[in-house]
Amino acid sequence: MGDRIPHGQMADLFRQAHIVVSPSTHDGTPNTLLEAMACGCFPVAGDIESINEWLTHAENSLLVDPADPQMLAQAILQAIEDHSLRQRAETINAQLIAERANFRTVMTQAEQFYSEAASV
Repeated sequence: MGDRIPHGQMADLFRQAHIVVSPSTHDGTPNTLLEAMACGCFPVAGDIESINEWLTHAENSLLVDPADPQMLAQAILQAIEDHSLRQRAETINAQLIAERANFRTVMTQAEQFYSEAASV
């Protein structure tokens, strides 16, 4: 394994990037993808169910068949070249993260859920 980057430095690195590539073939929603989106990165991601809960192709991301390297390469090139798509997506993704992935909001909801489940 290579050198690990301290968690506190990841946001700075994401803010320097324009695009995040997450060609998952199966996964839950990757935290790193959400963190990158929160920092303004445009997602190029695998077209899988868990990702589709957050991303819409050509609206706030480019979704690809993760088993198709040519499709992935084309999507990365499109993301590099289409500045206006990246700008629109950044606005949409910032709103999504604020609404659905804010730590305090999510933790409050989780605490409420477990409290209700424990009292049943």
